[in-house]
Amino acid sequence: MLCIVQARMSSKRFRGKMLENLSGVSILESVVRRLKLSNCITKIIIATSVDYSDDRLAECCTSLNLNLFRGSLENVASRFRDIIVSENAPSFLRISGDSPLIDPVLIDKAIELYNSENFDLLTNVSPRTFPKGQSIEILKSATFLSAYNLMKTSDEFEHVTTLFYSKNDKYKIFNLIAPGNFSDVNLCVDNPEDIKFLEMVLDYNNGKPAPWIELANLYRVVKSKFSD
Repeated sequence: MLCIVQARMSSKRFRGKMLENLSGVSILESVVRRLKLSNCITKIIIATSVDYSDDRLAECCTSLNLNLFRGSLENVASRFRDIIVSENAPSFLRISGDSPLIDPVLIDKAIELYNSENFDLLTNVSPRTFPKGQSIEILKSATFLSAYNLMKTSDEFEHVTTLFYSKNDKYKIFNLIAPGNFSDVNLCVDNPEDIKFLEMVLDYNNGKPAPWIELANLYRVVKSKFSD
């Protein structure tokens, strides 16, 4: 399965976050390290923009020997379109670059389920029961390319899969449900405070990543102590 990681340095809430340090490793490298533990991902491509703001990110990808694609800054969906056409990929996995603790076992479970059925989109965010930072979307390339021609709004181009969810009656969508509601848990990096919080979560686990559900429970423990 081709994995496309969308990443940029110009996040309005936290500029440059992809190269910020999380327990000694950049957010970008943390994401890639976790993805490389998957048994089902065959290729990882970092999809960023040609904007000058992403030059440092591109340089980091080169230094880490990562596959890199640079396209439109605002039209994120076009990056995915160009990659899947170039790679001739029948399907692809979409991962956000701000998910440094993404669970490779969860990814493999999702890919195996996707491969067993004829879904247009397999997701775990609609409705969300998994933590933020564990979001997975697997799309059939032919369906995505057709849907791309229907995209009209800036939101659809920026957020890539918005059209699928808004027209869910037209697509075969399967949503993974977690064993409980963990939508209150935030394992992604939206702002500098998130890094400090995730480092506290990792400290509780001796600095090591763990299955998503263990991290989610540790998050709640840390949040409870932090709130007291």
